[in-house]
Amino acid sequence: MAAQARTTLTRGGWTVAVTGNYRHSTPTTTVFYPAGQLAAAQALAAQFTAIGKLSPSPAGVSTTHLTLVLGQNWTASGK
Repeated sequence: MAAQARTTLTRGGWTVAVTGNYRHSTPTTTVFYPAGQLAAAQALAAQFTAIGKLSPSPAGVSTTHLTLVLGQNWTASGK
């Protein structure tokens, strides 16, 4: 699923630096954003409408880049 999402995001013009597994579950695809990156998170969510939630980055999540956590609602197109 992560590899497929990487392809979708890359084709959409986004850079995906790392893929991996999130330690917690989330039913809704979520973008975690660090301080100063809300506009970038909103742009990502506007482009990929399967993203249902934006949230400030919690402890243990990147403090410099957006982190996309795929939920059950993610589709191959991100829509």
